[in-house]
Parts: sequence; structure tokens; C-alpha cells
Amino acid sequence: MTISLSTAVEITKRTYPNGQIAALYKNFPTLALAKKRTDFRGEGEYLLWKYAPGAGGSSAFANAQTNASAGSRLRPFIQRKKEYGIGAVDGEMWEASQGDKYAVVRAFNEASADADYNIERALAVSLFGNGGGARAKVAAYTATQSVCTLQNEFQVRNFEVGMVVQASTADGTSGALKDSGNTFTVTALDVTAKTVTSGSALDTQITGFATNDYLFRQGDFGNVMTGLFTMEQGGTSKNGWVPVTAPTSGDSHFGADRSANVVRNAGFRYAPGSGQIEEVLQDFLAQIAAYSTGVPDMLIMNPVDVSNLTKEWTSRTTTNLPTDVAKIGVKAIQYMTPVGEVSIIVEPNCPRFRVCAGVRGQLQLWSAGAFPKILMEDGNTVLRKTSADEYELRKGGYAQWVIPDLRGWGVCTLPS
Repeated sequence: MTISLSTAVEITKRTYPNGQIAALYKNFPTLALAKKRTDFRGEGEYLLWKYAPGAGGSSAFANAQTNASAGSRLRPFIQRKKEYGIGAVDGEMWEASQGDKYAVVRAFNEASADADYNIERALAVSLFGNGGGARAKVAAYTATQSVCTLQNEFQVRNFEVGMVVQASTADGTSGALKDSGNTFTVTALDVTAKTVTSGSALDTQITGFATNDYLFRQGDFGNVMTGLFTMEQGGTSKNGWVPVTAPTSGDSHFGADRSANVVRNAGFRYAPGSGQIEEVLQDFLAQIAAYSTGVPDMLIMNPVDVSNLTKEWTSRTTTNLPTDVAKIGVKAIQYMTPVGEVSIIVEPNCPRFRVCAGVRGQLQLWSAGAFPKILMEDGNTVLRKTSADEYELRKGGYAQWVIPDLRGWGVCTLPS
């Protein structure tokens, strides 16, 4: 069996019977629940948000008529971002597998799995980011050292050994890269110690590297899909669909200034600073329902925060939430609140101490065609690399995270 366009399509159908994106659901439940739309064509598409009905209302007809005006609307212009994942197979392994259908499938799947993993991690980072592309913030760095400490353990998950990294004093929604975009390559990671290590002094590889720098996968600075909110612990970014800080005048969310009605246009924010987790969440959900004209039906939380919540709350049940694939569901914890029963999504990609409330079905992934997919419109399923004895499989696509209606959405910063 030799890899060709037809055999690659057949292998893909057998390996991904539910579509290629479904292969990413196991470790990314929020992605599994997101509504998928694959007809996002053209240059982009406008949303239409009506955040005020106009002033034509009164118990006195003359006042209603005199004060009548057009409603207030926003039109964010949503555009796609690109994302790629490249998988490679050693040339000898590839050649030796030809004629053995099982070996061919194993070689193909190995390359495909590597590409899938890179895309899954990029989607996770972007959903729980603000569009700037930052994967972490440096909490501590000593000059001339080859290791830096990040803000928390979960930021370490955003890196891989071998990843090429850039740095900036900004989070990617503004500013520029340090040292003309020079890089370092990750040689070791330690989740427990919260450290990232390279082969030599970080401030030699990137001049000016320092504490409080933001770190980016090479190529991501200001160039990723816009997610919910900043990944920064204690961050105050006003960017994202549900930013942790309310937008102010001059805001530009896909070209729209949301500051005229920040709750309707950018969700609700709650950061009490103290209190038990369950008390905080109960108050958070009640206030969203009271102030945002919408009722949330899900909470997206980090597993450690869920664990701390369940220590305070022992009576709970679970349910299986449906996804866009009939055979795949997402297990959620059912939680009774002042707004009714809410499903808690245990999401390992969500930052600690940050909880997102929302409405299922409103978190959407829009793409131009299937995403991800094998990039083989020219008929070349795999390509011979010119710089190494390897064959590469290219996957990717063109997509954007979208929340068409932000009623019932909010972000809560838990006491740490």
C-alpha cells in the first residue's frame, strides 16, 4: 500500500470517523461543546449587537414621541486567523512502510497525531487568551541564567520541549517583540517548579529578557484567535470576548467600541477578593442574571478550582452533555444555583482562579471549511522536506472564536 491522495483520504476516514476536530475533544471539553460553523467565507462577517432600544418610551405619548430615537448597535467585523500543525515521519520509516498497509497507517497516524496535538494546544491557548498570543508571564528571572519561573504551574503546560519562544513587555495586543524577535528554544520544563529552561542564558539569546516579560510561541505575537480573557494571573487586560477588566472608551473589539454598555457588549465581571468559593460563585451567577439580561447555564473551571469547590459542597450529580458528534459527550457536574441548575465544565486548559460563565451554544468556532484539515488541495498528501530526510504532513485551517450573543456571559476572579 503506497500513500496517494485516495489512500490518504481512506486512512483519514478510518482514523477520524467523526471528523478530524473530534480527535481533539478528549482533553479539551470546551472545544467539544463549542458550536462549529464551517461556512465562514469571504473577507469576514459582521455581527450585529443591539445594546439599546432607543428612547421612544414614556407613559406620556408626547414624551415618547419627542424622545424617540434609533436603537444603538455595534457591528464587530469578525475575521479569521490561521493555525497550522506540521507532523513529520522519518524517511526510512516512511519508505520501509510502503507495501505494508498496517505500517503505512501507523506512519500516517504518527505524523497526524503530532499535528493534531499542536493544533489542539494552540486552540486551547487562544480560547483562554485575549488574542495577543501570550502563553505565560515571567514571575522571576535572574540575569545570566538559562531558566525562568512562570506565574503558575498551568502556564508551563503551554510550552513543549523544542518550542521556539519569543518575549515582549506587552501581551501581544499592543507593543512589539523584544530584541527584534530573537528567540530561545525550550530544553526542559518543570511543572512543579513552574520553570522553563533553555540551553544558555535567556538574556543572551534575547537581549533585555527580564521578569514580567510575556512569552510567545514564535509567530504568535498578535496573530492568534481571540478568546475569552487574558491568561495572565492577576491580569487586567481589557481584551477578549469577556475581558477581566471592563472596556473603556477607545476599545476596539474587532473594530467595535464596547464601552457604551460594557455588560451587554463584553459580559459581566466579578472579583470579590475574599469569600468561600461556593458563596462567590452563587453571588456571581445571581448578579449575571440580574445585570446582563441573560441566564448562564454553564461554568468553565480549572480542575483544581473544581476540586476546592466540591470540598465545600458534597451533594452533587453528573450529566453527559451532547456535542456535535452523537457518540461523544462531555461529562459535567450539575450545580444548583439561584439561576437554576448549571453545568460545571471541568476544563484543564482554563487558568486557575478564573471562572467563565456562559450559555451553551453561544461559544462558537467559525472556520472557512473544515478545521483542522489536511492541507492537500494540490493533491500532495505528504511532502518531502528539502532540509532533512523526512516527509511532512501539513494540517491547519482558518478560523476564529465567536460569541454572537454575550447575554448571560461573565468572568469571575476567585480569591487566591
